[in-house]
Amino acid sequence: MSFAKYIKSLRETHGLTQLRLSELLNISLVNIKKIESGETKTPNSRFLENIAAFTRQDQVHVMREIFFNDNADYDCNPTELLKSFVSYSYNNGWNFEMYPSYDSGIIGRRMFDCLLTKKRDAPNRVIVHEMGAFPQILEISKSYEQTVLFFVDRVKDIKYIMEENKFRSYFLILDSASDKDTQIFNNIINYDLSLFNIKIDVILFDSVNMTQINMKSL
Repeated sequence: MSFAKYIKSLRETHGLTQLRLSELLNISLVNIKKIESGETKTPNSRFLENIAAFTRQDQVHVMREIFFNDNADYDCNPTELLKSFVSYSYNNGWNFEMYPSYDSGIIGRRMFDCLLTKKRDAPNRVIVHEMGAFPQILEISKSYEQTVLFFVDRVKDIKYIMEENKFRSYFLILDSASDKDTQIFNNIINYDLSLFNIKIDVILFDSVNMTQINMKSL
């Protein structure tokens, strides 16, 4: 859902005019009209705080509603984990692009779940996969050896993409509510991947409360 659709839906749900909503959110009527016309794409930090107070939600949940209420906006259907993590990341200083693809002269073209770019540090770009991108690993999650071997094999491909496209890091996101994801996290974090000479962050994330539970840099 775009910001325009979100604000219009919020206003109509509460039976408000544009003027009344502008008063309740402490923003000018002109700005409300700019939002509903699609001219303003995202809220600034102060306006986001006002929306969160009005809806009685935290700011990350508000951004998730703005970005992901309509999956038709994206080429693929993002999971609940990915929606929550992207919204959390945006609220912590990252812009995002969903489902980008990148070429490597060695392994060809690969699609990722997300690209994160630091808002005030554009060269700081991070590619993201959630564990669901590798359904095969869920069947071997209890085996330390098999999990590590599978992950190492994927890291070899990711290394080529990162080096050729100058990404600073690779984020692998796992769902703390999933026993299998938690087991995979515990298996992977004990393995030394320094020989690949790339930065990998394995993140255990709570998609319901939208908080990072644990992270390990490999």
